[in-house]
Amino acid sequence: MLKLRNATVGWLVPILGSGGSLLYNQSLFESLSERCHSFRVFTTEFHGDKEPLKFKVECLGGIRRMYPPERIANQGTQGRLDEICLINPAVMAPLRYYRPDLLITNEFSLLSLYAIIYRLLFNGVRVLLVMETRPCFAQNKLISLLRRVLRTAVANNVDVILTNNLEGQDYLVDVLHAPERNIVVRPYVVSDMALMSGIARNDLCKGQPSRKSPPTIRFLFVGRLVELKGLQYVLDGMKLLMHKYRGRFIFDVVGDGPYRENLEQQSHALGLSDHVVFHGKQPYSGLWAWYKEADVFLFPTLGDYRALAPFEAISMALPIIASIHDGGIGETVDEGRNGFSIEPRDTKALVEILSRFLESPAIIPHFSRRSLEIASAYTLDKAVDSLAYACERALHS
Repeated sequence: MLKLRNATVGWLVPILGSGGSLLYNQSLFESLSERCHSFRVFTTEFHGDKEPLKFKVECLGGIRRMYPPERIANQGTQGRLDEICLINPAVMAPLRYYRPDLLITNEFSLLSLYAIIYRLLFNGVRVLLVMETRPCFAQNKLISLLRRVLRTAVANNVDVILTNNLEGQDYLVDVLHAPERNIVVRPYVVSDMALMSGIARNDLCKGQPSRKSPPTIRFLFVGRLVELKGLQYVLDGMKLLMHKYRGRFIFDVVGDGPYRENLEQQSHALGLSDHVVFHGKQPYSGLWAWYKEADVFLFPTLGDYRALAPFEAISMALPIIASIHDGGIGETVDEGRNGFSIEPRDTKALVEILSRFLESPAIIPHFSRRSLEIASAYTLDKAVDSLAYACERALHS
């Protein structure tokens, strides 16, 4: 029986890297590569650092994006489109020379379908599908139908599926009718800021926010500035805080994007310029410092598949206010114990929750400790253990 340490493993991912960085993928791939005989990543687009990596990346090319005409005009501010990515099947040719024992494929792109075809052509190859969670975006009917057909075909023809949470499993079983025996539910996508910081995890827990009386609370958002992130509703809410809490809070916005100018204009018009600070995009390797200086993390998205910023926040022991529209909220928020869930468009409810931290800053250390407890399940070591376990399952299927 072939073991992972003796196996040749190829990972297929349509797009790798962003802004010259592989982000969380680099540490994940490097750690997994140490457990394999041979490990290589195949991608159609590579936007990573040109510095030498501990694993080989082979860029295949051959991807083309198509968008519904009615959505093209909104792609800048919305940040997500009903796009279809067409991938030339010829990109699979290099696999013939690599001769993998196991193919890992991300989500439900055409690469996943090609991996299944490759397995049929070359007997003995196993396929592991990694899927983050239940998709949560509304799509037009044609694209929704096409994706459902593709996803069903993929989910029912791979050897093992690894998903981060029970919502992902429910979607696979109830919607795509994938065999439950083939599904592994274990967190495998993490962004471990505590590890990057080099600070002992127990030293990350928050104390009192400041020595001032009353203290100044620092709220933090990290992410791309697009309309879909919902920050416009937070600014409306913070305007309502001003009559009672002027000078008692700072909102640090870390990130950039096409909606930044709109948000800055809104902040100025609402009289929030002394309370809301836009810091622009920051290097991924240094994001931990922003989390360290914050008191509470705020994530008001109107729709995210399974955003990693909340996982980064809890890894740095931050209390969290997160949107119900984030696919990972069930993993990052223990209601009333480490944070609160919100409907970002409900400004009154949002103001009430923000006010809790301003009125009772003593809850922050308690929430901080609970966040760190939750984050213990989302360390890099445990993520790699989950991947290795799913790989072994696939190899032995």
